[in-house]
This record gives sequence, structure tokens and C-alpha cells, in this order.
Amino acid sequence: MSKSALCRRCSHEYEVAPGTAYEAIECPKCRLRPAQLGAKLVAAFSGDIQPPETSKLYRLGIVLVALAMTLLPIIYVGLVVAVIYLVCMHATHWGPYLLADNQRTGGRRQATLFLVGYLGPLIAGAILIIFMLKPLLAARPKSPASRRLERADDPVLFDFVGRLCDVVGAPAPSEIRLDGLVNASASFRAGWMGMISNQLVLTIGAPLVAGLTLRQLTGVLAHEFGHFAQGSGMRLTYVIRSVNAWFARVVYERDAWDERLVSWGNRMPIRELQAVFWMTQLCIWSTRRILWALMCAGHAVSCFMLREMEFDADRCEARVAGSDMFAATLERVQVLNVAWQGALADTQRLLADGQLADNICDVLLDNVRRLPPSAADELRKTAADRKTHWSDTHPCDTDRIASARAEKAEGAFRLDGPATVLFESFPSLAREVSASFYQESLGEAFHSTRMLPAAEALTRQNAERDEASARERFFANTFNLLRPFAVAAASAPAPSNLQAAALELEEARATADRTVAGYREGFQRYDDADTRWMLAEQAASLIAGGLKVKPAEFQIERSDAKAAASGRDGAINEMNEVAEQLQPFEQATRRRMALAIGMLRVPGIARRLPNLSVSERELHQVLAATRALHRAWPEILQLRNGAGCLSILINNLAANQSNKKLRTALADKVEGVAKQVTALYERFSETAYPFDHAVQEATVAQYALEKLPAAEDIAAVYSSGATLINQLNLLAVRIAGRLSFLASAAEEALSTVQPAAEASSMPDAS
Repeated sequence: MSKSALCRRCSHEYEVAPGTAYEAIECPKCRLRPAQLGAKLVAAFSGDIQPPETSKLYRLGIVLVALAMTLLPIIYVGLVVAVIYLVCMHATHWGPYLLADNQRTGGRRQATLFLVGYLGPLIAGAILIIFMLKPLLAARPKSPASRRLERADDPVLFDFVGRLCDVVGAPAPSEIRLDGLVNASASFRAGWMGMISNQLVLTIGAPLVAGLTLRQLTGVLAHEFGHFAQGSGMRLTYVIRSVNAWFARVVYERDAWDERLVSWGNRMPIRELQAVFWMTQLCIWSTRRILWALMCAGHAVSCFMLREMEFDADRCEARVAGSDMFAATLERVQVLNVAWQGALADTQRLLADGQLADNICDVLLDNVRRLPPSAADELRKTAADRKTHWSDTHPCDTDRIASARAEKAEGAFRLDGPATVLFESFPSLAREVSASFYQESLGEAFHSTRMLPAAEALTRQNAERDEASARERFFANTFNLLRPFAVAAASAPAPSNLQAAALELEEARATADRTVAGYREGFQRYDDADTRWMLAEQAASLIAGGLKVKPAEFQIERSDAKAAASGRDGAINEMNEVAEQLQPFEQATRRRMALAIGMLRVPGIARRLPNLSVSERELHQVLAATRALHRAWPEILQLRNGAGCLSILINNLAANQSNKKLRTALADKVEGVAKQVTALYERFSETAYPFDHAVQEATVAQYALEKLPAAEDIAAVYSSGATLINQLNLLAVRIAGRLSFLASAAEEALSTVQPAAEASSMPDAS
């Protein structure tokens, strides 16, 4: 079976016959032989570099730090042993003595003494021991999904990496992997066993390869191998970093055991046993504070040595790629990290439609291209202002650049070009890695998504950005989700008299321009009143839960239910009053939108927009969704308030576990929010989703929420409410953008067309 190859010089894709020797492969278009390119890359190194020197004091310091870090877990084990000893002593000595000394009391007092004085500490101690042992038995965190590369598929990469290791004086990796992160790392294979056997794994992020030049990537890899060129120092650093990472995980990670313990404590029917579980939670909290103290101690003693290790690796990078390239690489990686956040945001927007770009590297590069020059300037300024803190594990960029420049190194490798030349077929690898990244990030949700060619996905997203710009222009930067469809809830029929409609449209636009200043002023009052409405409802929820509130924080007069209700009613009354002031601009803009969209149904207008892809079916669905959202928006705002109240009640529950009024108020609010979610979901189950979706003929309900939550599941109800609000908000924004784009196009076309006698329905342009 033949294999496809992509020429690194001319990007021509061609087939390679089975059994063809690597040395004989040649691009039929430009005659480039990959084997010749590989030899050229390997030969581009001018020679080996001198590894950075480390002083005896530095080597002694890292040994002492490693010993100190090893001692910290031993201290923790000692605490576990001490707790086991105390529990055993209570079970065999102190507890029986306590019961024997009070055995004459009898009755409920004797039962209480047995439960709280003897059985309680045993239960609490046993649970505490389990929770203290759990961190010691915790499995290693799962490594990010990655693809193992084979020498037979990417011989140039393997030869290049091998030569780079020789130059740096580091052991060659036994594995090279490609993952979906903007990062590169060299680590021991299989953890501690790899440290003993000296087996390394090089992991390169596909987005990093896509975004760096060959020389920049070579410097980054030299930095990683620079750590491993330090021999025993590298192993001691591995110990230090492993202990630090372990402490961070066990201090901050929570799992189902923690949640179950809280649940048991809350549901215990016997008050004395409930007190036992509260005592257990207090003990567990105390052990985590001890772990936190040990973690801080470990971090404090190790951070200086870790910074020095980074300086050594930076010097290695400068000597390989050149001191002049070090700063450029550091800045480029920062730009890629900023663009990566944009790529993830773009992915989330596509995911809302059940779709994903098949190559996230292309999405990243699109975000890099769209970053304004001012973004790079801001990054440089931020980096220049940052100083190294004693608790930092990495030096600040300014110190790192100064250290690299002090090397005054020309660089052992100065050949440049795209870093992708190291790979036989980087686009196909990037697509595989992207799928693995999505699978790991989304889990089961990934299987229901549809992969789009990256070019198509980017075209869609660029169109959405154009629509967003049109929305801001059309609404004069006044569009807001408090009143999103007060200006876009029209049915937009085709005008029967084009000339009269054109004059009316111009008059509506002039009215909107004349009233927009008053709208902005009034809307600020409306927004402030809406904030008071939300705060008053949150205050009412807390007061109903038996908690005290500070009136100033919730903008109410007193800390009682009557004042909260008064604040809510006053805010709603002001919103209704101000809404009248907003009407002139909203009515004018609504009329302008309806007339402009109606123009698209006039053939004379539509023919002047050959590049505008819009069908009658799309217009019908977009306008139908607009009307449905407009009618439901008061309920959506009510759900927003309900979810806000639910959130604040949940946040106060941990510190008030025994407050029955709070638990009752929480249960009532969960029930209310669940009903609101169900009502909105059912309302939108009959409304077609107006944009392309992975599910054919999807409804707005399917787009907004995967499934309804179980009514008694607090977390699921809150999550569903928040998700539903977010998705409907996104849909409202997108619809407003699409309508604004279409309306603006119609207005532009109208300015170049002679009035037609009669309007007729626009033919389907899908």
C-alpha cells in the first residue's frame, strides 16, 4: 500500500511506492530528496558546545535541597504513624477506662458517652487515617494525550534530535512524542524507574512546532536537554520537582471521597454521630493544613536551586541557537501562549454547534496573525516590569535574557526555516494530535462532535467576527444582553413599495442616530437598577436561610426580608420607568432592522449581493428564533437571578452545615431553578436552531443543553442553569450579529439600486 508524503520545500503532496528506500524518495515536482535534507540539517551544527559550568557550592546546595525535600514526606509519614498510635491507644486504653469510670451513669448519658466519647474518636480516627494514607497511595496524574513517533516515519527528526543531544552532551531520548500543548519537555520514562535506567522521553507540542522557526525550536529543545546534560544534578532536580508536585496535588485535589464524607455528615440522623463526622472533617482539614505547611517549606527551600537550573538550561539554549535568538524565542512563545487562549476560545465557540476544527495548530496560527502589534508591545512591557520573586521556580524574563546575552554566543546552529521541516507529514500528525487533545479535554462529548477542515472552520469564525463588527456598528455600540431583542424582534416582511420603504428606513436610521445619546444615558440607569434587582434577590435568599447580610453589600436599607423585598420592587419599578426612556431608540432601530432585512426579499436588492449567502429558509429560522428568544427573555433573566441566588447559598453552606433554615432555603431554590430550566428547555424544544449544527435539524433546546438535570442534584441543577443561560446569551449575540450583517448589506445594496416597482419573495439561495 502506497504512502503519501508532503514535500518540505514546495508543499507538493505525492505518493511513495511500497518498499521504496528512504534514500531514494524524491519529490517529483522540485526534486528534493528528504534524505538529503536530513543530512543538511544534521550537518548544520558547527560543533559541540561547552556545557555550562557549575560550582562545587552549587552542586552541594542541590544535594542538600534534595535531601530536605526527601525529608518532608518522611515527616508526614511520621505524623500518620503518630495518629495510628493514638487511635490504637484510645481503642485499648483510654476509651475503656473512660467507659469503666462512668458506667454507673446509665441511660442516655451512657449511650452518648459511648457514641461520642469512645466510638466517635474511633470512627473519626479511622477515617482520618484513611484520608492521611490516601495521598501516599495517590496515583500519578495522567499524562496529556500524545502520539508516539517512529523513526521509520520521521527519520529526519530522530537524526536531528540525536545530533542535538550529542552537541549538548545529553543522553538521547528513547521515545519522541507529539502532543497538543504549546510546550516541550524532556522527562524520565516511567518516572522513577526511568530515572534509574536513564531512559528519557522527549515530548514536543504540535502547536509549538507550528508556531516556531527551526532555529527557535532547536533552542527550546536544547534548553530541555540542557537539564539532562547535568547528570546527577538532573536526577536531584527530578526528586525536588516530584516532591513539590506531590504536595501541591494532595493539598489542593479533592475527589469523590471528600464529597461523600461531607454528604454522610449532613445526612446522619443521630445528632451525636453527625458531630463525629464534623469532627472528622475538622481533623482532615488540619492534616491538609500540615501538608500545606510542608509544601510551603519545600517550595521555599527548593525555588532558588530550581531557578539556577533554569539559568543553566538557558545558557545551553543560547550556546546552541545564539544569544540573539534567545530573547526572540522567549517572546515568540509568549505570543503563542496568548494566541493559544484565543484558539481555545474559538474551539469553545465551534463546540457550541457540536463541531471542531480538525487542526488546532491552524486555529492557533490564525490567532497569531490576528494579534495586533500592540499585543506584542504589551507583552514586552509586562515582561520588563516583572521581577523575580524569592518564591518563583523560574527567573523573570528580564533576568533570563540578561543571562543569555552575557554568553555572547553566536550559536552552534544558525540554519532557519519552518520547524515543520523536521516532520515527514506534519499536517496529518497535527490532525491526529488535535483529535487526541479534544478527546482528552472533552471525554464522551467528543464522540458527538463533527470535525471540520480547519480552513472551513476558520472561514466560519472570520464570518462571525465580521458579523460581530456589524452588530456594534448597527447598534452604535449599545447592544446589551439585558435588552437584546428589543431592537431585533421583527418579522421583516418584504416591502410592497420599495421607494416608500427606502425613505422610511432612512428616517428610522436618522431617528436612531438622534436618540442614541439619550439611550446610552438611560441604559446606565437601567443597568444599575438591574444590578440592585439581582442583589436584592440574593439578599432575600440569604435572609430566608437564616443568615445575616450587610445592607451596604446588597444595596438594601436593612438586613431583613422586608427591606430585601422593598429593594427588589424598587429596582423593578425603576427598570420599568427607564424602559420608557429607551423606547425611541429601540423602536427606531427595530424598524430599521425589519425594513433592511425585508429588502433582502426584493430580487433587485438580492442580485446586488452575489457574495451574500442567505436563503429564505435561513431568514425564516433566524427570525423565528429571534421571536422565541424575545418572548422568553424575561424568564431567562429570572433564571439568571435564580442561578445567582443558588450560587451564593451553595457558597455559604460549607461554613453553616448545621443551619437547617439554610438547607431548607437551598432545597427550595434548587427546586425553583430546576423548574425554570425545565420550562425553558421545553419552550425551545419546538424552535429550530438557525445555524449549522452537528445534529441535523437541531432545536435551540438541543443546542443549549445536553439533557435536563436530576431535580435533587444540586450541582447538576446549578450547572444546567448556568449552561442554559450562557448558551442562550451566545445565541442572542450571534443572531444579533447575523441580522446586523444582513441588514447592513441590504442598506449598502439599496444605495446603488433604482427603486423597483414591486417586491416579491427572494428565491432560495442555499
